[in-house]
Amino acid sequence: MKRDNEPLEKLYKPEEAWTALHISRPSFYRHVQDGRLPVVRMGGKLLVRETTLREAIQNGISLEKAAADMAPALHPQWSGESA
Repeated sequence: MKRDNEPLEKLYKPEEAWTALHISRPSFYRHVQDGRLPVVRMGGKLLVRETTLREAIQNGISLEKAAADMAPALHPQWSGESA
């Protein structure tokens, strides 16, 4: 529970989050859908807590699918080639 003397945590819009994470929009929503990126839902909007965003950056979520996002044809999963 938040105490009166604690500052409010900043919340980021999805576009701000995927930009900070250096991932595509579809990757952002995949991470949200599979639970790797927890979000706050407020009035039908998705928001990402600052601490969640910092942890995701620190733990490498931004690098996890970066190559696949940039060049899907080169990724074995999408090109039909085996790894």
